[in-house]
This record gives sequence, structure tokens and C-alpha cells, in this order.
Amino acid sequence: MDTVAAGVTQLRIQRFVNVYFVDAGTPGDWVLVDTGLPGSERAIRAAAAAELYGPGVGPQAIVLTHGHLDHLGAALELTTGWHVPVLVHSLERPYVTAQALHPPRDPTVGGSLAFMSRFFPTQLPDLRDVVQELPLDTDAVPFLMGWRWLHVPGHAPDQISLFRDAERTLLGGDAFATTDHDSVPAVLLE
Repeated sequence: MDTVAAGVTQLRIQRFVNVYFVDAGTPGDWVLVDTGLPGSERAIRAAAAAELYGPGVGPQAIVLTHGHLDHLGAALELTTGWHVPVLVHSLERPYVTAQALHPPRDPTVGGSLAFMSRFFPTQLPDLRDVVQELPLDTDAVPFLMGWRWLHVPGHAPDQISLFRDAERTLLGGDAFATTDHDSVPAVLLE
């Protein structure tokens, strides 16, 4: 795990998927940003319990930057165990509640992940019982004082990033990449 800013800890899962533990302002209160791939819940719970907040201390909420499988893969298991809401952009609701499928992936855009995307599942976990939309009348992030959400469509029409003005900290989701996706070794070994 890496501290990327005051009160923000990054956990990298399987080399190319990131989740963030963000302190919510009150000691012991925190929010999870993204949930990694399916099966990531054990690593996330262990990191939260063992290294950051203590055994059994769950977050106030889970915020998804967007609804691709590598960002919401463990959301259902985590929210069920922690009994917390999953916050998404309103455009994301149909995808995370099994009402719609994301547009087909384009494996011709280049890069190893784009090529492999044709094999990714299109049906996502159904979060209809726990999902809540971020309020559209404000950019404040519920449970996270000092943070605001930014709608950054492109990679996904519903993608958001989280920004904290105080330290100019950005949690970009997939708004940009730091791994060379044209290189399979870079994706697998970085």
C-alpha cells in the first residue's frame, strides 16, 4: 500500500487495478473508492482492518469512479458485509443495476487490455439494492468533506474523478493511465 496524499492510501490489486481508502475527516471514518476485480474483497478487508482502521471497521460508503468490472468487481460482496451504500453517477445506474449493458468494447483501439477486452464479461453485478446516485445539484462527495466529484466522460460515459482542492489531489479512476497498455509485460509486471 502507498500513501498518495494526506488521508489517502492506495492499494494496488493484481498490478494494474487500484482502490483507495480515503479518510472522511472524523477519526475512524473513511470511504472506499472503487473495489477492484471480483475476488478482491479479502485483500481490501485485510488492508482496511490490519493496516488502516482496525478489525471490523467498515467505510461510510463506497464510491465507484465508473462501472467497469475492474472498479466494481468486489462491490456487492463488500457492501453486503459492511451494509453501506455504493455511490455512482446517475448515468451509471442502469449499468450497475442490470438494466443495461455497457457499450461494446472496441478491441481495435490498441493495447493489450483493449485486445483482451473482448473476453471480459458484459454482465455486471446487480447493485440495485445498495446503489445511490451522487447528487447532481452539488459536486460535494457525500461522506467526504473537502472532496468534490468531477464528471469526466470519455473512457466511460459515466466516469467521475474525485478532487480535493486543499492538496490538489485527484483520484482519476481511468481518466489517465500510467501503465503502457501496448505492452503485455508492462501490464503484467509493473
